[in-house]
Amino acid sequence: MFFRKKKMESKVPGFVYLTSVSGGPEVDIVKSLLESYGIPVNISYEAMRTVMGLTMDGMGNVDIFVPADKKDEAEKILNEQKEE
Repeated sequence: MFFRKKKMESKVPGFVYLTSVSGGPEVDIVKSLLESYGIPVNISYEAMRTVMGLTMDGMGNVDIFVPADKKDEAEKILNEQKEE
């Protein structure tokens, strides 16, 4: 089986890659946290995740994108959460 390298590009114009999470509750937490600060979030994942529920060695991860002008703020928010 061949795996292609994921492109870290959003399908939504003006959005840039922020981070990847394993999915499930983690993506919901990150998305809700950022949105509570008024930062729009776009998520992207491969079909393999939905079809097989598979997350292994990066495959099946969920990529999180935010507006380019909000990326620094979003990174700061996530870093503050890691410190707590």
